[in-house]
Amino acid sequence: MSDVVLTRRVLARGSGVTSGSVKNWIERAIAAMTRPFAWRPMTTAPFNRNLKLRIADDGGALTLPFPCRRTNGGHWINADLGTAIPIDPIGWCIWRQSEPVYAPIPVRPRRRR
Repeated sequence: MSDVVLTRRVLARGSGVTSGSVKNWIERAIAAMTRPFAWRPMTTAPFNRNLKLRIADDGGALTLPFPCRRTNGGHWINADLGTAIPIDPIGWCIWRQSEPVYAPIPVRPRRRR
């Protein structure tokens, strides 16, 4: 018997919840875990983690092109530079490490004379 089926039976038996609602809850939890880059409300933003932030703009929403961190004091900083940024974000998602923050700058080797 799979873990999901066993969990569904245990939860439904002990809590008075129907197995259909437990199944829906499990499916939503699995879907949320497989979508780590979906936009989330600011009330759930973690502290001291690199996040991608969305802020309100005149015409809609704007995504900041650099990772930000929420400090223990509740202030936002640019995670790359460590400087405070006075913003009021409307959404967040996890910053992917593989995302380039800036365009790569080509480096040329020095010529020997």
